[in-house]
Amino acid sequence: NNTIGYTQTLSFYIYSMQAATANTIATLGQGIFRILFLTRSGRYFLMGVNSQTMIVSTVGGSGVGMSDLNGSTITMASEDVNPFYEVTAAAAASVIQY
Repeated sequence: NNTIGYTQTLSFYIYSMQAATANTIATLGQGIFRILFLTRSGRYFLMGVNSQTMIVSTVGGSGVGMSDLNGSTITMASEDVNPFYEVTAAAAASVIQY
């Protein structure tokens, strides 16, 4: 049907694996989200506009080895017709709760 689609992917780290952290990750794995994130360059982007964003993988480590991660790497993904959506700082500030 000549539709172009993009897979939007966001990976992030959660440092320090504790029981409460593991429980939070398990709860997040049951949800469907829209994700607003801030890049190092100060720009905001939104995932999950036309579809749902879900956790697609979690990789955890106990940090036993010298260079091992003591925590988890979480990857979330969604499918969309656009590669990304940029959001203005003002729009982002209107929905961010501190």
